[in-house]
Amino acid sequence: MFKIAVETTAENGKIVISYKDAAGTARAASARIVKNGRASARIWADEMTELNLSPPAGTQIVSVKIAGDKKSVFRDMSALSSQTFKPAAHFDFKVFLLLGFLYFCLWHTVVNGVRPFDDKVPAMMNMEFLRLVFTFGIVVYHLTERLDIVNEGWLGVEFFFILSGFFMMLTFDPARTTFDFAKSKIIHFVPLLLLCAFLGKAKLVPVVSNVLFLQSTGLSDDVVPPQSWFLAVLFWVSLFYFYMMKICNIQSNRLIFALLTFFSYAACRHFGWDGMIGGVFSVRLLRGVAGIGLGYFTASLYLAFQKRKPANALFCTIAEIALTLYAAAIVFVKGACPENKIFAVVCFAGLILLFGMKQGAVSRFFNRPFFAKISACSFAIYMTHWFLEMDVVLHWYKRFSFLQQHNGFVIAGTVLLSWVLGVFVHKYVEKPATAFLKRKWK
Repeated sequence: MFKIAVETTAENGKIVISYKDAAGTARAASARIVKNGRASARIWADEMTELNLSPPAGTQIVSVKIAGDKKSVFRDMSALSSQTFKPAAHFDFKVFLLLGFLYFCLWHTVVNGVRPFDDKVPAMMNMEFLRLVFTFGIVVYHLTERLDIVNEGWLGVEFFFILSGFFMMLTFDPARTTFDFAKSKIIHFVPLLLLCAFLGKAKLVPVVSNVLFLQSTGLSDDVVPPQSWFLAVLFWVSLFYFYMMKICNIQSNRLIFALLTFFSYAACRHFGWDGMIGGVFSVRLLRGVAGIGLGYFTASLYLAFQKRKPANALFCTIAEIALTLYAAAIVFVKGACPENKIFAVVCFAGLILLFGMKQGAVSRFFNRPFFAKISACSFAIYMTHWFLEMDVVLHWYKRFSFLQQHNGFVIAGTVLLSWVLGVFVHKYVEKPATAFLKRKWK
């Protein structure tokens, strides 16, 4: 295996890495620029010759560090193509740990007859299934991004923000303290944050940053794994909304939340859906403010509709089919998402409203214990799929040409593996850890 670290003058984009292996076959890989113009990649090859790195247009490469059987640093890119690089022997502890964990859980479940699914299910079972579908959208997005297949699966995070605001509004209890609300979030999030920090071999500073929910808030850029930024934004924004709901009356909150939602989405559309505004404000924080605010108003509409007579079932069924298919297309199909992403978030809010009302055939069909049980592991899938993809799937993908010719098989297999891993992490890690913290932190 080779480890390649690149420093460029680019702020974002990808670096294309091309080379020939020992058989003389041309190969290619890519490395995404993630921070301060830096990118890194791991390449599984028995040899690399005629190595060439292509940065985004209008930028240049400052330096390249290559770690194989020996470490080399290059600042003259023309010297790369004349070198022959030999790989280093590699034992991936994370692959061993993940596969060992899956083997143990399968053995324990089958031999002891343990049921992997919970008997207790939530009242809105169809919402859990929607959560699972959008989680799979993020799983597919992170994988296909590295297979150079474009989709908009990252928008699943917007769905999660809206759904969080929806449930926070419906379950709000004014007698509950803000500290108790924050404590419940910490107990839910911290166990898998620590697990992912361990799998990511994070140093002390990133671990502390993650546990304090500082990642991607503008106070810290250390995120392990990358998708855990969502938890930090969700924690602080939810805490803000909860506190405002406690101290302000409904009329004041509706005005404040409407303004925050409107201007936050306007800023996201104008400045983009990632990065910083003026080097100060995190766009990710604004996405959380907007999404949870939209979820708040979606719940308000839901409560208003609940007081009226049932809606026309045929109309609701047609609307559910249309929004379900459109939401799936937005997340999974290349080019289906409109340029203005505001249409996507409105679609998600409408889908949540319809599934909450349960007036149509689609929402009633998925409102069953089976779908809730198989979806209970959504958070575990969200947190652990990164390591499964980066350390197992892509490792096999780069080593076997058969997989490179069947991307559909790779994507479907990854989704299935991520679900199996999520089921066992939820059963044997997340639930015991949260139960332990609840007992100790009463």
